[in-house]
Amino acid sequence: MGSRCRRIIGSPVAWGIGAGVLIVAGLLAWLVFPSLMRDRVTDTDESVVEGDEEGEFLGVGVRRRSVELVYPNGEGGWTREERTIQLPPDDARRLRVVLDAWVQGSERGQTLFPRRTRVLSAFVDGDGRAYVDLSEDAVRGFAPGSASEVEAISGIARTIEANLPRVVELQLLVDGSPVVSLGGHIAVDMPLSVAYFADLP
Repeated sequence: MGSRCRRIIGSPVAWGIGAGVLIVAGLLAWLVFPSLMRDRVTDTDESVVEGDEEGEFLGVGVRRRSVELVYPNGEGGWTREERTIQLPPDDARRLRVVLDAWVQGSERGQTLFPRRTRVLSAFVDGDGRAYVDLSEDAVRGFAPGSASEVEAISGIARTIEANLPRVVELQLLVDGSPVVSLGGHIAVDMPLSVAYFADLP
């Protein structure tokens, strides 16, 4: 009986059957395992999104989140408005999106720059310095007086501090170049301390 088993096991037919079984099993694993992994990844991604209490998932790295936009209240103080916007994950794009929303004005229609002002670009370097490039409209028809300049710079600084705490300095540019001032009173051609202007009354 033992020799007969050895003959069967060692026969070409047995080897052929064994190889066929292994090939079929391999094909099933190749077809089924990726499907299971896809389901697992999908389930994981969905659970992360569902568990994200901060905002609704809108795409890779972009979520609808609440940000704080800060404006003077006209009584010597400041008002923080919560607004929900699509927010990218990286600081540069986040800075541009937040300041774009801020430049457009408050819920009461209050703006600190001329209406047509736009944020052309924004960049945050490794040292926490933000470069914000405003359109030329920012200095055309800027409201006269040093108080208007202080409010504009302080509003930007407070909004940055509330949403991007890593940023410590702000360099304002207009149409890609530094400008001496926004309205002729406060020098903005050098980097400004975000903390200093955010703490001004």
